[in-house]
Amino acid sequence: MSHLWRKILFAVFAIGFLITAPLVVFYTAGYRYEFGSSRIVKAGVLSATSIPKGASVILNSVLSDKKTPAIIDNILPGQVKIKLEKAGYTSWEKTLPIVSGQSTFIPNAILFLDGQPTQIVDQTTVLAVAVQNSSRIAFLANNKGTLEVWLKEDTSSQNKLLLQRPLKTKSLYSITWSPDGAYLLLKESGSKNIFTLLRISDQTIINIPSKSLSEAWFDVGSAHTLIYRSGTELHAFGIDTDVTIPKNVIADDLQIKDGKILAVQSSHQSVLSYLDENGIASIIAYLPLGKYRFLHAPSPSLLLEDVSRHHIILLDPNKKNPLLLNEEALFSKWSSKEDHLLFSNGFDIKIYTSSTDQTETITRFSEPLTDLAWYPLGDEILYGRETVLNALELDRRDERNETKLVDGYAIRNIWVNKDGSRLFFFGQKGNDPATIFERVLQK
Repeated sequence: MSHLWRKILFAVFAIGFLITAPLVVFYTAGYRYEFGSSRIVKAGVLSATSIPKGASVILNSVLSDKKTPAIIDNILPGQVKIKLEKAGYTSWEKTLPIVSGQSTFIPNAILFLDGQPTQIVDQTTVLAVAVQNSSRIAFLANNKGTLEVWLKEDTSSQNKLLLQRPLKTKSLYSITWSPDGAYLLLKESGSKNIFTLLRISDQTIINIPSKSLSEAWFDVGSAHTLIYRSGTELHAFGIDTDVTIPKNVIADDLQIKDGKILAVQSSHQSVLSYLDENGIASIIAYLPLGKYRFLHAPSPSLLLEDVSRHHIILLDPNKKNPLLLNEEALFSKWSSKEDHLLFSNGFDIKIYTSSTDQTETITRFSEPLTDLAWYPLGDEILYGRETVLNALELDRRDERNETKLVDGYAIRNIWVNKDGSRLFFFGQKGNDPATIFERVLQK
């Protein structure tokens, strides 16, 4: 090759390098040519994770080569329709803004396994259920005229029979757990109320001190204390520990919390107070006149339900203005970290956030809800409404994703096990007897 041609080739390569090198640098830095506007813009980044992993990422109907967890760093700015898909699961879809030089995050989008509910209880009719920490279910069954109390634990495939007794057809039955799941309280409502206190570990029936009690319930503030009403007075029974409260207490409810005795008393005015050993009250707050029961709340908060008006009142006794929340509510559920309170008046869904002391209305309905539950794996809640059970996403960007998980069943109570893999509900299919069903959500 002649000297001249060598100079020409060198010049071509030099010019090519001077042209391509900046382009490579710009491309590596995230800049792209936007044909629609004929300009160079810096691309945006999408970071997407999902439950389960391995979902395909589709951008504006174009399948990318990434699967979740995915980082896609060459997206032109603008509104992008993002879809996550995985075979055998429901899809997730949302239109989000991709901003030049910035990252858009999709944290733990929930894809639910396709499937149908299956019946998990063989008894003829389930009368009532009680759930303890989403992992243990106690249920009452009518088995050919015999009332049976059963225990179903998430760690066992076998149900355990705890108690049998004759069923009275004119009586109503209910069952509740002690706060720590050590005891069950069976209530028979008929011509008079009959209470049976059952220790789970050895299936022993514990004698309650009074035979003339009209009401009984577990203290939500202490694990092994039963509150009961005899005549007009309230008493506290320490099931396996000594409990001392003042005598002759007339109140709607008592709670022993952090070593202090709290009482809510109603006559012409409802009052929340601390009680000393002599029954002298130190008033915490005046409440609207009603009939109150304590509900569980993380310390130092106190949560009360006005059962006559279906209201909840949340207070912090350490604050000068202790009232935090006063809302109509048929259902209320704390999140797993107890920093959010989910509640509903039957036609809406609201969430109270303790860190901000703010309440957000998530949605409203024209038809009544039957129950609410948190989904433990992501930013989702579950709700039952007439014959459907849906999952509703809390991410307020674009439209909230809503997934129908159950259809065609009368839904009464819903709950999810701790790892989010299985949904349970108490209800019935058509004219079949009421029972407990399971719906698998994740593998």
